Amino acid sequence: MDRLSFVCAMLIVARSNTSSFLLSAAPRSHVQQQHVPYIPKMSTTNNEESLQDISTMRLREIQTELRDMWNVSYADCFDKESLTKRLRDARAGLVQGSAPAPSPTTDDKTDENETAARESDDSSAGTSSTSTSGEKTKKKFNRDDMDAELSNMRVSALREMLGARNIRWANMIEKRDLVVALLDAMEASAGFSISGALTPGEVADLTGEQLASELSGDADTPLLLDVYAVWCGPCQMMAPHLAAAAAELGAKCRVAKIDSDKYGAWASKLRVGGLPTVIAFDGNGNEVNRQEGALMKDGLIQIVSDYL
Repeated sequence: MDRLSFVCAMLIVARSNTSSFLLSAAPRSHVQQQHVPYIPKMSTTNNEESLQDISTMRLREIQTELRDMWNVSYADCFDKESLTKRLRDARAGLVQGSAPAPSPTTDDKTDENETAARESDDSSAGTSSTSTSGEKTKKKFNRDDMDAELSNMRVSALREMLGARNIRWANMIEKRDLVVALLDAMEASAGFSISGALTPGEVADLTGEQLASELSGDADTPLLLDVYAVWCGPCQMMAPHLAAAAAELGAKCRVAKIDSDKYGAWASKLRVGGLPTVIAFDGNGNEVNRQEGALMKDGLIQIVSDYL
C-alpha cells in the first residue's frame, strides 16, 4: 500500500506540474490584443452647412455675406443668379479674397455710414405719410450741403447714383468729377423734383429718403413709381418701356423706381403684393392708381394720364 500510495502521489505531482507548465506557456490575452487608438468621429456638420441656405437668401443678405464674411467683391454681379454663384464659389474657396476682412478703414467707415443712412431710409417709411396732413414746403436744393454729403460717399456709391440717372461715368477718373456731375444733375432737376433726384424724361432709382421727399406733397407734377426687384424677370422686361414712358412724359410727370429688396419697409407700406407694381401718386403724395404686373409704354402712361 505504501508503494501504491507513493506512485499515486507522484502521478498527482506530475499532473500538477504539467498543468502549471501549460498555463505558463500559454500566451497572455493582453499580449495577443493589439491596441487600437481611439479616433473621434468627425462631425458631419461643417461651416457651410451651418450657414443659411443660399436659395432662401435675399439679395442684400447675399451681398452682406460676400462682403463681411468672405471679403469678396460682387461689383460685377448684376442679378441674383450671378450673386448666388459668386457666394457658392466663395463658400467653396474658388474665388480670391476668401480671407478675414481687413481692419476698418476710412472707406469701411463711410460704408457703415451709408448702411446707417439706408436703414434711416427704411425707417422713414414708417414715419412719413403720403397724405397732405400738415403744412408741406418744397425743399430747396443746397449745392454746398449736397457737395459735402456726396464728397463723403464712396466712389462705388457715386457711380451707382450716376447710373440711376443714366449719366455715363466711365471717363470720369477722379472722384471729384463724379461729385460735380451729380451736383450738376441734381441742381438742374431741383425745380422739377422735391428731392432733387429726378430729371425730366428719365427714370431715377430712388432711396427710401428720396421717395419720402417726393411724396411729401406740394409737387407740381404726379409721380409714377415702379416697385421692382433686381431678380424679377418681368421687372427687367418692363424697364425699357418705363424709360420710354418717362421720355414721352418729359416734364409733365416724375418717373421713378425703388428696389423692394433694399427698401422692404417701403414695399410693405405701399402694400406691394406682386412685382412689378406700378403706382401713380398725385402732386400731394396721394395714391390715385396702381397696377400689378409688367406693362408696355402705353399702359404705363395710361395709369397716370388722368392726373397730368
